[in-house]
Amino acid sequence: MRGMLHALSLIRYPQIDPVMFQIGPLKIRWYGMAYLTGFVLAYFVLGRLVRKNVLRISKEALSDLVGWLALGVWPGDARGGGYSIIATCPASTSSGGNR
Repeated sequence: MRGMLHALSLIRYPQIDPVMFQIGPLKIRWYGMAYLTGFVLAYFVLGRLVRKNVLRISKEALSDLVGWLALGVWPGDARGGGYSIIATCPASTSSGGNR
């Protein structure tokens, strides 16, 4: 076991720039594209389930659902990936939310 852990410690991890590309002051980051891809794929997969009548909601409700979910991810991500929303809740820390 120690030999395997030592071998893993020798792996050089790549230094990947978090910015995918930049247009003027606007920086498009890799994780932002991952979120966008996930929401677009979820919309199409769920839309197919609606068309097959497996998921019994309207197309408008599906659009609203995906839109609100995407809007809900944005402030949590902008403040540290949800850390500030969950980890600073007084019930989630023994120090009363003071980090």
